[in-house]
Parts: sequence; structure tokens; C-alpha cells
Amino acid sequence: MTSARSSRRKSAFLPPVIHIRDNLELRPNGYRITLKGVEVGSGEVFPGQWLAINPGQVSAALPGPQTTDPAFGLPAVWIDTNMREQAQVYGYTVVDASTVVATHLNYLVVTHAAELLGRQEVQALPERIGKDTPSLTEDLVPKTISLTTLQKVLQNLLNESVPIRDMRTILDAVQEHAPRIGDAYELTAAVRLALGRAISQQWSPGNDDLQVMGLDP
Repeated sequence: MTSARSSRRKSAFLPPVIHIRDNLELRPNGYRITLKGVEVGSGEVFPGQWLAINPGQVSAALPGPQTTDPAFGLPAVWIDTNMREQAQVYGYTVVDASTVVATHLNYLVVTHAAELLGRQEVQALPERIGKDTPSLTEDLVPKTISLTTLQKVLQNLLNESVPIRDMRTILDAVQEHAPRIGDAYELTAAVRLALGRAISQQWSPGNDDLQVMGLDP
């Protein structure tokens, strides 16, 4: 991917590779983030200044160039350092220029995580788990499930914003259901059930009751 008047490319799940290059076609404070040569995000930052982001409940307006937070599209304003504390008192979220770029990059990596998960990364995941628990991954690929189907299952989860950190649970579910379920989408549903606790905690952290709505089939 690309950034800060530059180009960045990041590969997820293996040690990330980010390429940065100067781009004279951009404005002096502009940056562009590309994925596989295609622009997925851009913005403008001002080193030495702070971006005061309005989360929706500020008590007063601030003077300065009006803009939007490049990652989440919230209204924001660039301010000088001497206005930083006042902005925080008003309820703004205040971040420096480098944090703006890093947050934007991180947001785009998460958004495009499924696209970043290639065959090489998928092949490496069972191999890593197999170092600690060889019985779990032994004969998993390709005897139990093809690499292509496993990649599709993981990409489906990422497209639904389901974390795939718990690979042990995911591979357990795959090993249990793959022999009788060949369709990647049906297999994703089975894996999703196995990850139910982690998915629920995304929406209802802690021990609070989770409000649900039941719909007639």
C-alpha cells in the first residue's frame, strides 16, 4: 500500500512488507495508499500540526482549516499545538499527523484483509500451528480440505470482520466438518459457529446481556 506522498504495500499475516516511495504528482502534504497498484485511500496531513476530530459531541467549534478524518470520514480541523489542550476540553479527539496516516493505513489493511490473504499466507498458517500441535494440521491440506477452499473460508470470515487469530479453533472446525461439507460458504457457517463466543464479544464485551431479535423463518 502507499502513503505519505509515497507508496506502501502490505502483506498481511506474514511479516508485512510496506513499500514507500516519493510521488511528485501529489501535493506537498498529500499521500496516497495503493493496493496492488490501485488507489484505495488518500489524504493530506500537516506535520507539526494536530488533527482535532469531532466524534459528534463537541461543545464548541475550533478555528482552522476544516477537513475530514481520512480513515472514518468524521469532521475534523487542523490546529496548532497551542490549541491542543483546548480542543481536548471541547471534546475533540486530537492526534498528530503521523498517527493520522498510521490509523488510515491500519483501517485500510483491516478493510482489505481478505484480499491481502493470499495462498502463500494461507499455507503458512497451518504450518505455524503444526509446530505446536502437529496432530491438528497433519494431513489437513490437501487430504481433508484443499488450500483453495481453506483460503476461501478464511477470506469469508475476514469479509465479515470475524478475526481469524484463533486458528486452532478454526482448524478444529474445518477438520470436523470438511469431510462432509465441500462448499466453502457452508463450511464458513460451521466455522462461524465454532467462533461464536469471540464473535459475540465483538458486540457485547463483558458479561452484559446481549439484546437479540428473533425472526420467523
